[in-house]
Amino acid sequence: MRFDTKIGIVVRADLATWQKLNVTAFLSGAVGGGVPETMGE
Repeated sequence: MRFDTKIGIVVRADLATWQKLNVTAFLSGAVGGGVPETMGE
């Protein structure tokens, strides 16, 4: 299954790897929960 839309998350380069992953997971979850159209069926 392929989607026509994608999201991009920009993270600061000076964060530790675990912090980058944590921020990315938090923000992508917020986008998915806040905008139902971004989630698949």
